[in-house]
Amino acid sequence: MDLDHYYWGMHLFWWIYWVAIVSVLLHMAWPRRPTTATIA
Repeated sequence: MDLDHYYWGMHLFWWIYWVAIVSVLLHMAWPRRPTTATIA
């Protein structure tokens, strides 16, 4: 049985999964910029 396509599909899935988790954690931990801006 050739499961090479299955391996690469799962490999790609886990890369996307971990990148998404790290992105969410960084977004939650990153200091927020002030949202009120004065426009002259």
